[in-house]
Amino acid sequence: MELFTQSLLLIFVLLNPFIMSVYLLSLIKGVEIGQFSRIMFRAGLISFIVFFLFAWVGEVIFDEILQVRFLAFMIFGGITFLIIGVRLILGIGPPMSTINPQSREITGAIAMPFIVGPGTISASVIAGTRLGLLQSSLAIALGLLLALGSIIVFKKVHDYV
Repeated sequence: MELFTQSLLLIFVLLNPFIMSVYLLSLIKGVEIGQFSRIMFRAGLISFIVFFLFAWVGEVIFDEILQVRFLAFMIFGGITFLIIGVRLILGIGPPMSTINPQSREITGAIAMPFIVGPGTISASVIAGTRLGLLQSSLAIALGLLLALGSIIVFKKVHDYV
């Protein structure tokens, strides 16, 4: 049970609903709660499918298909975030583009850069190797549910205030 809790917390902390709500602020301000909840549910579903695949066959994807060591992928993700952080601190270009609430591809635009990233993919692979498919899927689903549910609650608080 300890490995399950660690995997769940790792996914939740990497998703970081507080920071994600800052990234999604234009969407939080521009969309009503019902539509926002549907968008977040679809983005969460897309993300869960990706995480499930990496928990199930993640090491095979890295070793056989991409021919990249898993640790090299983790280092690459860290370097990517380091470069983004340095650019943000130095003020070199915008840290990210804003999300257009009227876009047709909004669900994918939320799922891929904000939810599915090197850290969360790594956490899915780790959960899959530690826990097995059933428990890792449950930990991933619960982590996504907690994070995205928190963002929806933040949206409700934002609308109320």
